[in-house]
Amino acid sequence: MKKYTYAITAVLLIALGACRSTTSLQVMRPADIALPDHIQRFLLADRTRPEESQKEINIIEGILTGEGIGIDKDGAIACLEGVKATLLQTPRFTVDITSVTGLKGTGTARMPAPLPWDTITKLCNARKADAMVVLESFDSNNQVFTESVPVQGGAPQLRTRTRVTLITGWRVYDAKNKRILDEHVQTSEYIYDGQIGGLLDIAIQRQRRKEMMRAAGDRAGDMYGHRISPQWIWVSRNYYNKGNDQLKIAARFARTQNWDKAAEIWQKQANAEKEKVAARATYNMALAAEKAGDLDLAITWIEKAYTQYGMKKALPYRNELYFRKAEQERLKEQMKSLEKKN
Repeated sequence: MKKYTYAITAVLLIALGACRSTTSLQVMRPADIALPDHIQRFLLADRTRPEESQKEINIIEGILTGEGIGIDKDGAIACLEGVKATLLQTPRFTVDITSVTGLKGTGTARMPAPLPWDTITKLCNARKADAMVVLESFDSNNQVFTESVPVQGGAPQLRTRTRVTLITGWRVYDAKNKRILDEHVQTSEYIYDGQIGGLLDIAIQRQRRKEMMRAAGDRAGDMYGHRISPQWIWVSRNYYNKGNDQLKIAARFARTQNWDKAAEIWQKQANAEKEKVAARATYNMALAAEKAGDLDLAITWIEKAYTQYGMKKALPYRNELYFRKAEQERLKEQMKSLEKKN
């Protein structure tokens, strides 16, 4: 009996899902923290190499913990490359393509004391930068685990994965006002799907560890880049593709990215006599408005779908639109300096 119940439930879920299609929308997400308007040009710096007196201790720690000597160095370099790539994608800042690498820190997860302001001023003046983004600390931990993966028509297979956990410390130095704008320690994870290599596969093992660490470092840098800069991201949206022949036609226009034609049909169908059709068309009009960049109009349509027609599926989208509205206000504040510049 339970098998039949599960089967019926699955069919219902598929049927409900079949009524809607998915599309992607690119939106600009504001930074987690707002930096002052005068910050326009960054200089990047790596400060994860230890002082000479600390090197021997770090090597011993690496041997005891099983961390590859020099592997963390590759990860730190990838961190800087990751944050650079992310910052280069935002219209808010200009990033110096040259990274400063001669600075020394603890060589561990422990954050060092802030850099002297005369060093910051000297470096920024030399590169005509307003601020420095410094990777102050870096530490990694690898954990290997095995899980059972079900295989259709056969016995489960064992899959080996390696989880890389990175602890990275960052600071943003304002050269003009001699002020630390951000001091942040973040933990990030990267899952490497597959074995690193057997004990005898030394060359393969080291190469895979390097690849794994570089990928983990790149992800950590990308995370911090999103923290301090507005970024374009992709979000998913659903729309109804069935209800009557007109909604099916509009869905075909939407699939070919002809949103104006789709919106023409949806707007007419929003007044349809059949309530289900009108409700779905009203919901879809909210998406059409969001696609056109009019959040206020999108909110008006989705409010109607939820309050007038009682569409439960409209509530999550309504909340998302209000969240985007609030984010847009934050973004406007963060992009003021760019508007003045233009």
